[in-house]
Amino acid sequence: MVKPAAPEAPRLSLAVITFNEEKHLPRLLEAARNADEVVVVDSGSTDATVAIARSHGARVIESDWPGFGRQKQRALEEARGEWVLSLDVDELPDAQLTESLAAVARGEGDEFDGYAMDRLTAYQGEYIRHAWSPDWVLRLVRRGRGRWTDRPVHEALVVDGSVGRLKERFTAALKSRRSLHAPRGLLPAGARRPTARGVASLESAPAAAAQPMPPPLISHSKRSLWTVCAACSWRGPRPWGPS
Repeated sequence: MVKPAAPEAPRLSLAVITFNEEKHLPRLLEAARNADEVVVVDSGSTDATVAIARSHGARVIESDWPGFGRQKQRALEEARGEWVLSLDVDELPDAQLTESLAAVARGEGDEFDGYAMDRLTAYQGEYIRHAWSPDWVLRLVRRGRGRWTDRPVHEALVVDGSVGRLKERFTAALKSRRSLHAPRGLLPAGARRPTARGVASLESAPAAAAQPMPPPLISHSKRSLWTVCAACSWRGPRPWGPS
C-alpha cells in the first residue's frame, strides 16, 4: 500500500493579531491571499473577526491579551512557514510587494534571515513624507531566526542573523493606541491625543514618487503639528539585530 505524500510545509506564513477588526481584516486577508498559511491570534473579539478569519481559511488561535510584543510572538511561534510575514491589519501588501515576498519564499533571498520594507505612514488623512521617510521596518523573517520583544507597546522584531531590504514601499495608518504614548505632561495645553484610525492601501516604490498616493479610508480634520511631532518622538526603536 502506497502511503499518501506528506503535505508540503508552507513556504510563506502570514501572522497577524486581532481584536474587533471585522472592518479591516478582510482587506488584509484578500491582499495576502497568496500566503501559504494565515495565522490569526485573536484576543477575545466580540464582532465577526474570528468568523471572517476562518472563512478565509486562516488558522485562528484565541487567547488572552499579554501586550503587543508577546501577542505577536505567539503568532510568530504558531506559524509553520519557512518565512513568516508579520503584519498589522492596516498594512496591506500590493501586487508588487506580494511578488517580492513570494520570490523570497521561493528561495531567492537565502542570503538574509530577515527583510525590512520602507513604510509610508498616513496620519489624519495625509501621508508623512519627511519626518519618517525612509522608515525601514522589519516585517519578514525566516522561521526560527527571529523573535518579537516582549514590550507591551513599541514592540520590535529582532533577527538573529543578517537583514536585507525589499525595494517596495508600503503604507500604513498611524494609530493612537500604538504610536502615541507620550506622557501627558509633554502635550501642550489644549492639545488632544490623536484618535485617527485611518487605513491606507499600499503601493510600491518607485511608482510612489510619480503617482498620487491613495487616500486612507478614514480622514479626520487636521490637528496641531505639535501632536504629530510628539508622535515622531515617541515611536519605539527598531532593534533588528540580536540583543
